[in-house]
Amino acid sequence: MKNQIPLTLILLSLGAVSSSAIAQESDKVVYSPYVGQDFPNNVYFGDTHLHTNISLDAFGDGNTKLGPNEAYRFAKGEEMEGHDGIPVRMSRPLDFLMVADHAE
Repeated sequence: MKNQIPLTLILLSLGAVSSSAIAQESDKVVYSPYVGQDFPNNVYFGDTHLHTNISLDAFGDGNTKLGPNEAYRFAKGEEMEGHDGIPVRMSRPLDFLMVADHAE
């Protein structure tokens, strides 16, 4: 079987198809179905860059006892004791958390 070129492509290249026919053909394919919406469908709240006591950044600022496990528990809404001894809890748990500790 030889390679077949769609008739629409041939007619387009020859200029034999009207613009209304092209519009009707393009109405069938929807590339961005949500372009007309003014609101998001799925919204997630989280933190993509959190340092724990493993990183020098947080350790130098006084976080000497809160590690990655405590960070995830805190993000899920559990009450924790902060590095200064004060109990803290988020008013609303996060949907995601990324611990971004440094190697040095």
